[in-house]
Amino acid sequence: MKNSLNKDGTVKAGSSLSSLFNTTASGTTQNTLKSTMAFARQNTSNLSLLKSMAGALSSAAKSMGSSTLQSSNNSVVTAQASLYGKSNMSFDIGVNNLAASQQSKSASFNSSATSSFGLGNQSFALETEQGNYSIDFTVQAGDTNEDSLNAIAGQINESDANVSAKVTTSNGQSTLELTSNDTGELSYFQLSDESGGNAAARLDMQVTQEGQDASYSINGQGFTSDTNTVSIPGGRGAQMTLTGTGEATLQKATDASGVVSAAKSFASAYNNAVSFLASGNADGAGVTRALGLVTNNRMTAMSAASFGTGASARLSAMGISINQDGMMQVDEEKLTAAAQESPNTVRDALAGYGGMASTAESNAAQAMRIPAATYTNFSNMGVESGLINALMPKTGFLFDIAL
Repeated sequence: MKNSLNKDGTVKAGSSLSSLFNTTASGTTQNTLKSTMAFARQNTSNLSLLKSMAGALSSAAKSMGSSTLQSSNNSVVTAQASLYGKSNMSFDIGVNNLAASQQSKSASFNSSATSSFGLGNQSFALETEQGNYSIDFTVQAGDTNEDSLNAIAGQINESDANVSAKVTTSNGQSTLELTSNDTGELSYFQLSDESGGNAAARLDMQVTQEGQDASYSINGQGFTSDTNTVSIPGGRGAQMTLTGTGEATLQKATDASGVVSAAKSFASAYNNAVSFLASGNADGAGVTRALGLVTNNRMTAMSAASFGTGASARLSAMGISINQDGMMQVDEEKLTAAAQESPNTVRDALAGYGGMASTAESNAAQAMRIPAATYTNFSNMGVESGLINALMPKTGFLFDIAL
């Protein structure tokens, strides 16, 4: 055995690691080595995921500069905005009425009765703010009132009048309903007969809703608009959508969803790594060292010497803590509130110099460099350390040697 090892304990070139180990190690030792290698592979996977999730949390914390306008009452107003900067923004919104489209409805016709519009080609004018449009349709022998109304609706929908048409039939009666595709006072339209025609007169369209502009106020100043989506003066390009009458407040708030999601993923990876290292499946000095690195995260008792007790208290106050079982917990409500109220504090605690996420990312990388041979105490098994080190030079060594 010793003739196959160099003076520094490494295996000589050309020596068969598998045969050396099979001839010098007991069956128990061989099984221990196999289980240690399996442990090392899984541990490397866990640590790699933890490092990745720590990096993602750090990135999410650093990108919390974007804020949104949040409404106190979405049934009155909603906002679409990504805002940057430290200045606070607040807008008191009052909505008197929404912008609306004109809607009109025809007289009611017996659906199955012979068409009331006469045989042959028919036409009428559809007048809008944009111009007049000729609507032409044909009534053939055997057509019913419902057939003619559907023909009229089809021609209106195919025109450029920017008016939508549909036929509603109920209890044997059919009506034509028209709605402007625009909102506001200028969304009006009307039908009129062209020379010699009477289709518009027969339809007898009646306005059921007039087009109107939205009427609203921002911080007490009144405005009108022909649409319900409007720009907010002083809102740095932000827009809001009026959804109903009443009052509401738009307040600038940090979007915490990204950092909350990243914190939950990090906590899951952390708990998985800690549980595996503490499982007892391997108990060498390397496991103890790896577990120490992973848990040296500003929150545990052992990390108080490095970071002080204040770090743990600050993280706990913002919703990230370690429970009695050593597992990390994330309180979504607390973390969301902390990110919205003090985004800079959360950013520094997670991603700043010595922050939790940045520390965890660095420590996970260090733990991945711990030699896998140190995960089990082989010193009492009668096997040269050089052979063990050659078989498992580092954690996660993926060479599947046949033992």
